[in-house]
Amino acid sequence: MKTFFITIILILMVSCGGEDTGNTGNTGDTGNTGNTGNSGDSGDTGDTADTGDSGDTGNSGDSGNSGDSGNSGNELLSAVYSSGTRLKVRYIESPDGAKVFRGIWDSELNTYCGFNYFSDGKHRCLEISPYCSLLTVYNNDSCTSSKDIIVCSKNFPEDKYAVTYKSDYTIVHGQITKPIDAVYKIGSVYKDNLFSLSGENCVDAAEGYKTNNNLYSLDSEVPFSTFQEGSIKTLE
Repeated sequence: MKTFFITIILILMVSCGGEDTGNTGNTGDTGNTGNTGNSGDSGDTGDTADTGDSGDTGNSGDSGNSGDSGNSGNELLSAVYSSGTRLKVRYIESPDGAKVFRGIWDSELNTYCGFNYFSDGKHRCLEISPYCSLLTVYNNDSCTSSKDIIVCSKNFPEDKYAVTYKSDYTIVHGQITKPIDAVYKIGSVYKDNLFSLSGENCVDAAEGYKTNNNLYSLDSEVPFSTFQEGSIKTLE
């Protein structure tokens, strides 16, 4: 018990000891920066927005009008080629239905023909042989008397007519041509003398011409009106 009181007294003496207050201690150094905290947990993903309603489908446009059907082969053929009362169109027809233009038949002259330009400015349908031509020869050995004959190549079909042409060319509907000046019938076989000039000499040329040609006399001239006229038109 005595010891307990002695202890109390000592504590009070220390508490009430010297009046001088001690100097304030220096400010402590700033502490080190703390470690960065851990990242927070990611937030939950938001709900997907609802898809909007589709718009109404537009009305379909009106269908275009169908084009007119083209002319059939027969319609086109008849539009360009058609028979008349005299001139008849001829064509070749195959078993599969094809029709191909073959030529023009003159039912009055009973022959094929093709349109040619005449010196009177008109087109006429006339059969002209490319293998026959007119030739001026002499029928005496002095070459003083001349005449025209018709010379046709051998081994080629004979024709009914031979023609002479104007000496000058002309342009007709964009084509260069020599107008037909006269038309003659092909006559009988020519049997008279046949001489020609070789330089200044008059020589017998009959054998030379007869080797590769048939020779005919020139028959009467044929009027242009004998042949069917025609005119150029534009197909609309």
